[in-house]
Amino acid sequence: MLLLYASSAGALASLRLITFDLDDTLWPTGPVVRAANAKLALALGADEVDLQARLKDARSAGGPKPSYSEARIIAVESFLLERDPSGSRRAEAEGFFEMWLGGGDAPAR
Repeated sequence: MLLLYASSAGALASLRLITFDLDDTLWPTGPVVRAANAKLALALGADEVDLQARLKDARSAGGPKPSYSEARIIAVESFLLERDPSGSRRAEAEGFFEMWLGGGDAPAR
């Protein structure tokens, strides 16, 4: 059974995701994801708002909805292709996604 306590009805209304760690503890993902997004944008030399818009576009495109992981790779790839359209940027985008997941350094270019 999951019991949630919120100091206001607005807090519960804004709840969109609950995550559990491997030991079944609750933890807030928002700050972690925002920090990873900021680091990704910085590593790419991109605007955070632009990257989020690209992520939303990837998720709302026609056809089967990609996972958030795949949509993030698509978003990064579209940014990289806009900057240099000379060929596929999939592997480079996947490297940036791995950096986003692990909080490590940007991949070598």
